[in-house]
Amino acid sequence: MTLLMMTSLVVLLAAAGWCGRLLLRTDDRRLRILTAMLALVTLGQVLSLVAQSESLAVTLAVRPAELPPLGLSVMALLAVALLARWRHATAVGSGT
Repeated sequence: MTLLMMTSLVVLLAAAGWCGRLLLRTDDRRLRILTAMLALVTLGQVLSLVAQSESLAVTLAVRPAELPPLGLSVMALLAVALLARWRHATAVGSGT
């Protein structure tokens, strides 16, 4: 297993958890789709990590095929952060 893949998984878990927390706080039905999508992408990443791990040793090798999932993970986390900021701004603006 490589450090890039593990980093990608941690970022995806953070994004999915944060989105789930937003879902519980706001009860916005639209967040269910995003939370489900992030959970499925995280599950796919976990299964890929398990399939590729020959041992528990973490290598620093950079495989070009692991860069797109890392980019997707970072974009998902940024999307959830911007969504949380937008939800906070609309809640403060409406007085609720």
